[in-house]
Amino acid sequence: MTDDSATERQRLQMELDALRQQVAEESKQYQRLLQDSEARFQALTERASALKAEIDDRCRQEAALRESERTLRAILDHSPIAIYLKDIQSRFVLTNSKLEEVYGLRCSPIGKTISDILEHSLITEEFESVDKAVMANQTPIEYETVVHWPDSRPSTDFLTVKFPIFDADGTLSGVGGFDMDITARKRATKELRRLRHLLANIVDSMPSILVGVDAQGVVTQWNRKAASATGVEVGNAMGRPLEEVFPRLGAELSRVHKAMESRSPLSHDKVMTRVGDKVRYDDIVIYPLVSNGVVGAVIRVDDVTERVRIEEMMMQTEKMLSIGGLAAGMAHEINNPLAGMLQNAQLIRNRLKPTVPKNRDAAAACSLDLEAVQRYLQSRGIDQMLEAIMDAGGRAARIVENMLSFSRKSRFTVSHHDMRGLLDQTLELLSSDYDLKVQYDFRAIRMHRDYQQDVPTVPCEPNQIQQVFLNLLRNAAQAMHGMGDRQPELWLRIHQDGESVFMEIRDNGIGMNEETRFRVFEPFFTTKDVGTGTGLGLAVSYFIITQNHGGDIEVYSAPDNGTRFVVRLPLSREGE
Repeated sequence: MTDDSATERQRLQMELDALRQQVAEESKQYQRLLQDSEARFQALTERASALKAEIDDRCRQEAALRESERTLRAILDHSPIAIYLKDIQSRFVLTNSKLEEVYGLRCSPIGKTISDILEHSLITEEFESVDKAVMANQTPIEYETVVHWPDSRPSTDFLTVKFPIFDADGTLSGVGGFDMDITARKRATKELRRLRHLLANIVDSMPSILVGVDAQGVVTQWNRKAASATGVEVGNAMGRPLEEVFPRLGAELSRVHKAMESRSPLSHDKVMTRVGDKVRYDDIVIYPLVSNGVVGAVIRVDDVTERVRIEEMMMQTEKMLSIGGLAAGMAHEINNPLAGMLQNAQLIRNRLKPTVPKNRDAAAACSLDLEAVQRYLQSRGIDQMLEAIMDAGGRAARIVENMLSFSRKSRFTVSHHDMRGLLDQTLELLSSDYDLKVQYDFRAIRMHRDYQQDVPTVPCEPNQIQQVFLNLLRNAAQAMHGMGDRQPELWLRIHQDGESVFMEIRDNGIGMNEETRFRVFEPFFTTKDVGTGTGLGLAVSYFIITQNHGGDIEVYSAPDNGTRFVVRLPLSREGE
């Protein structure tokens, strides 16, 4: 190869390398330009997406605004109240169709004042003066007005509310207002007032106590008889709780709610109430009022004290007159065979005892082992049967003794005793009393004592009075037995009132209905299971207090509201 060829080849190689370098450089520039173009395209794309999202959002807002405007317009045009907004010159800037209807407008009032659309100067002057007052004081104004139209239309009563309108920066921009046609309401109120006056006259003429209450027990009606019975006038009774103005009817509120729930009248006959040292009886009838959105009741109270006293006096007299002869006859007929039964049962038990010498001699003569006989009797439960015979006989003997107390007046020595001490002694006796059949523990009962300190002593036979206390307290304990989680409680109160001393025993037990309360002192009447009670405890107590001591015993009770017995003993006896 010549030097020229080598030189040419070297030159060509250098040109080729330069060309390659140039191509590589241009390729790099192209890549940079391509990357810049892609970045700018991406930025433009993102900007376009943002603009589209902004445009879509504005479209949605404008659509929502148009929908809100349509909704607001629909609400305004369907409102039964005339609604409007005015600017600072009292020109209408917003109204609803009711405004045009109420004022009889034939064209839109927008941009006009009230004087531009109404020719009645008295109306326009009043409206414009109120607008000025609202803007001057920047406070709302509410008032009623009567508009007398210049044409043949009857006058209209309006209730108007006007209030100031402010811009976003707090600058006063106008007045807003509501005009409500209250003509019908005013007429209805007038008619209602007339009917109420008529009803009040009718109610006041009734011979019964009539009291109306709402669902919360607040007085809504109060007639003259109620005012006379309570000493509370109508103005002081209306709107106050029933138990506050008529305490003795407060216990009827539960029945009032029951009557409203059942939507049927409820009656409560011969309700006993103590007024001072006197007892009165009322027939109470509750009439529910549940209609047209009115919920309440009317309570009617009729005083039947005299009727009840005559009825109870006649019935109690007849019972006590007849029971004496009945008890005497039964006691004499039962006493002799009962004594023979008890005596023979006792003899049988004695002659079976292996410790008695004569029993051992007789058994030996018959070749009997008394210990074996005793084991046989025990294995067959015969000894328990004999004990049951003796217990039942003893109980029957006590019943006979109680019956005999009706047929003859006991002879006893009267002495003065402190009722507080007698009642406390009875409680001490009962503190160890645990009834195996009923399974009540008297010690588990919570006691509340309220003894007057200066109560004088009372002439009485202490054993009999303690027997009365014992009967009342045991009855209370049995009435409170099985109340579940509720704590049994007794309230004992002794106080003097006039020439008498009162002993009250109240429990929170199951209470009793009216039929049971009426018969509670009736001989042989009992609500206990067979074999648990004889029905003579309260009857004997009644006899001891009324016949032997010249006092009274009364009972107050209602189902699920406990029972309260009140014993009255006079401080002096006849002949002292």
